[in-house]
Amino acid sequence: MNVMDIELTAQQQNAVDDDSALVLILGGPGTGRTTLCLHKAVSFVEAGHRLDEVLILARSRATAQALRTRLLLQLDGAHLRPQVMTVHGFARSLVMPNAMMPQARESSEGDSAAAHLLTAPEQESLLRDVIDAADRSEWPAQFQAACHDAKFISDVRFMAATISQAGVRGAELAAQGRRFRRDDWRVTGEILSEYEHRLAESGDFDYTGLIHRAIDVLSSPTRRAEVRERIKLVICDDVTEVDHCQTVLLGQLSGAGIPLFLTADPDQTIGTFRGAQSGRIDGFLDELTGHGRQPAIHHLTTDMRCCGDVHELVERVRSQLPAQPTVDLRQMPSERWSGGSGTCEYLEESSKARLARSIARRLRRAHLYEGIAWEQMAVLARNGSDVDVLATLLAAEDVPAYRSSQDVVLSEVPAVRELIVGLQAAIDLAEGCDDDYERRMVDRLLDSPLSATTHEQVHRFRAWLAVHGGSVNWAELTSLLRSKKAADVDVPGAPGNLPEAPHEPRHVDDGSDTIASGEDASTSQTSETTDSRDSEVPILPAELRRELSGVSALIRRIDMAAVNLRKNGPVDVSLWRVWGGESAPNSTLQTWPDVLKQRALDADATANRELDGLCALFDMAGRHGEHIGTHGARQFIAEALSEQTPADRSRETDRDRNGVCIMTAHRAKETQFDLVALYGLEEQSWPAMNLTGSMTGADVWSPDGPLPPRDWSETLQSERRLFLTACSRARHVVVLTAVRNDEEGILPSRFLTPVRDLCQENDDREQARSSAALGHENLTSLVADLRRSAADDQLPVTLRRHAARQLAWLAAQKKDDHPLAVHADPHTWWGSGIDPARQGGETADKPDVYLSPSHVGELLDCPRRWFLSRRLGASGPMSAKAQAGSLVHRIAEENAEHWCLERAMDQLDAEWTTLSFDYAWESHVLLENCREGLRRLDAWLVKSSQRELVGTEVPIKHVFDLPSAMVHVAGSIDRLERDEAGNHIVIDYKTGSRPHESMNPHVIQVAIYQTALAEGYGGRKPADVGPAELVYLMDEPHKRGGEARVRSISPVGDEPWARGAVLTAAAGFHDWVRYYLDRAARVVLGVERAAVTNHGCQFCPVRSGCPALVPPDPAVDVSRESEVRTTSGSQEKES
Repeated sequence: MNVMDIELTAQQQNAVDDDSALVLILGGPGTGRTTLCLHKAVSFVEAGHRLDEVLILARSRATAQALRTRLLLQLDGAHLRPQVMTVHGFARSLVMPNAMMPQARESSEGDSAAAHLLTAPEQESLLRDVIDAADRSEWPAQFQAACHDAKFISDVRFMAATISQAGVRGAELAAQGRRFRRDDWRVTGEILSEYEHRLAESGDFDYTGLIHRAIDVLSSPTRRAEVRERIKLVICDDVTEVDHCQTVLLGQLSGAGIPLFLTADPDQTIGTFRGAQSGRIDGFLDELTGHGRQPAIHHLTTDMRCCGDVHELVERVRSQLPAQPTVDLRQMPSERWSGGSGTCEYLEESSKARLARSIARRLRRAHLYEGIAWEQMAVLARNGSDVDVLATLLAAEDVPAYRSSQDVVLSEVPAVRELIVGLQAAIDLAEGCDDDYERRMVDRLLDSPLSATTHEQVHRFRAWLAVHGGSVNWAELTSLLRSKKAADVDVPGAPGNLPEAPHEPRHVDDGSDTIASGEDASTSQTSETTDSRDSEVPILPAELRRELSGVSALIRRIDMAAVNLRKNGPVDVSLWRVWGGESAPNSTLQTWPDVLKQRALDADATANRELDGLCALFDMAGRHGEHIGTHGARQFIAEALSEQTPADRSRETDRDRNGVCIMTAHRAKETQFDLVALYGLEEQSWPAMNLTGSMTGADVWSPDGPLPPRDWSETLQSERRLFLTACSRARHVVVLTAVRNDEEGILPSRFLTPVRDLCQENDDREQARSSAALGHENLTSLVADLRRSAADDQLPVTLRRHAARQLAWLAAQKKDDHPLAVHADPHTWWGSGIDPARQGGETADKPDVYLSPSHVGELLDCPRRWFLSRRLGASGPMSAKAQAGSLVHRIAEENAEHWCLERAMDQLDAEWTTLSFDYAWESHVLLENCREGLRRLDAWLVKSSQRELVGTEVPIKHVFDLPSAMVHVAGSIDRLERDEAGNHIVIDYKTGSRPHESMNPHVIQVAIYQTALAEGYGGRKPADVGPAELVYLMDEPHKRGGEARVRSISPVGDEPWARGAVLTAAAGFHDWVRYYLDRAARVVLGVERAAVTNHGCQFCPVRSGCPALVPPDPAVDVSRESEVRTTSGSQEKES
């Protein structure tokens, strides 16, 4: 809505029309103070002034960005240089007027543009240097012990800001410390005195120093006249959030004759930790009226935001705050706006996780039943540590949510920390480090995404290392991976919208082209060392080396980064080297930048946040060109890890974020939502105790001497103002939440006591809705209800068919090429009792079922095991024994045509190191077993040498037309031979133990192959089939020198039903193979997936929780359990 289209109240209109030189507007939450600021600016421009003649000051960068966007949307036509910024931004424009100009970067003649504004991490870095160089011999013991502690450094920086705001210098603080016998002030004063001296020498300044310099600029009549000529009106929103120095700066503007239009709400002053004080407004006006101007004070008393009970709650919280001392400035109660309804609710649970889930359910109901958009809901937390937890839990409950970018600091982004790990490795290599540290560094880098390797590949490499020494240093790792093939692997870059590479000419010095040419820097660094060790370092198997090609690329990148640092090159160049900025379009290596880019293109919010953080890190590195060499790199890392500015380069005004906003209450000021949930309303959490104190005595310092310790009531009122700010963000619904756990001593916050009578218990609201029509809060509950209805034989057939059709429609829906409701697909169901091939009998076509011959026996043995392990992938990693058997199987296949036992043994020894084992003895035992298996294979091949080899790994595809489905089988025969009579012999190698004879899956497997050959698979002519052979190479391997056990399987055509007592002829089937395939097809179609005990249960990978092995739970409804196990028989009967 256009600001000028909003109908102002009489109070608001009087304030906007007031042309006094100093206008102060007081109003509570939702009274339209910010709207009046925009209205005043638009009116000023429409009166004939230029937009760049009005200066709008906001409390934060994000707020300034939002105001700038809103202002430009209200104005017609083109406007240049809208001046919407923070007070610090305005001060910087006075002190460094050309700071953003390109030519300013080239200034080196002492111009103010060359001065540098220190960030908080840079301040702390400088303070550390000062402390390191200080004479600490006369310091008290506690300060000598804590001088390098992060808390002490942070407290010194806070004290620097505190005394600077009061116009006190470090030497004066030290003198105060001696006068009042306070060692903390004396020591801190000495540190700050040297700190100020270094700032004066370098020309740099911190944020408080920036304000002081701006005040000095305005003290000049010439510069004051320039500012007065350029700025015709100053609008400052939320003026109570400024500190004393900023107040003086505003007073200078007032003294220059520039009109000031100010808004304030002392009840919502939450920036006390930055120097703001809710009771400062009297002193603030004294500062301004000292220039001969009397303020025109306006009160806004109509709450235009909070409706109904929300307004009542906000006013009740406001009434708990102390009144201002001056009558004219005292806050007045607000009246409720007549439009809209509002409700307050209360949620209470026994744990934080339960509370988060309850909040998620409430948000879903608001979206589905009340029509509130996700973007119009927010969850506000007192502590930043709760934000990540809330985001994770809400996402798990299918609530689209995003973390406010203002709450994500650079050091918390995982991708940033990983890149810093790589840069630290380059520093250590450039400076040199001991062998043990280097080995730990290599171990850490292997686990980093920078290495572009999977956990399985790293695990195999470590298993190989365990056999050959246990660990490697950098030079040994380089030697292991160095080969022609590895050296040819290029380093892919970061295409698309990733950070651009720094300009190369600035990076390469003394004519060297080692870095610029992309030559492998590791050659120059480690050639002598590795050459001397080549004879000692074992050879890495070729397959494992190929898997570690990403590690090879990372080695080269880090080596190049180390060379750059050793030459005192810029840190941003080394950072880019580690990241992998060199583009290699022909490379097939999937690197970490590639993965992040693809995830971001797939709308992965996490990848977008990580790329934002990486871009912010590169921006930070590029801004500090003075950081060179290893020392500069260490400084950069320290500053990056302590950086508290947001890692997201976007702004809150970006409209591409869809979902519930999760943020801290401090970040929520200047926002509003239809529904707001407050999280963490427990004692000692909100209000927070905040009794840590200051190591430098900043909490009791004043220019006149020590103050009494801060009273608890002051902390309580500060926390209550934060609570008021959070509650007043809601328009229609505010949900107060708390954890109560008497056993752990967790109680709801005292802030809830005055307002509990306004809140409705959420359970009561649920009961009130119980008479409403059936609804579902999410897809999971909808699919569950449809499945329940489709399988309920007590419901009418038409209703069941309708439920099945709805399930089929849901199963077909996709979002971003992924199934929207995967559980609607009958193939993912457990014991459904629904046969998709016969849904309502509406189709006569047989469904297609695709099976592997090796899976049919397992499927019939235990449908549950097949479903969980084959369909859901719950079988887990391959065991060491299975890996060994697969290796023997592959060696037998690769050497089939020109078999040689000695060559096979050599191949076994060469590739054995690629396998991973938990214990050394296990590797030794399995290796001997595999050798025995190869010897048995050699002996069997001698006996079968009279037969002709047709092929190995012969692919077989065949279709069986069965009553329940068209079954497509696809597999491969290990070895196919032809005897003298022309019969084809199917040979299947088995490297495990022989299964039980009653239902041997190996027999079923070869029988399917025999049938396919006999019927002419894949359009081929039918072939004569002889008895198949199952060759067990490693059955009872401890019996050395034995022969392979061979089981002969008669052709199915010769004995279609002659399987002893296991099976008799079944009606409708030609042979037992088709009978078993039809049974298997029914299981695949979801007809029956029961858990069946068998001789393989002890080795089952999904044994845990199996209902066939666990005694029945008396709490389970037996009737419902039987319903779940219903097969298609009941459906067919009903149909």
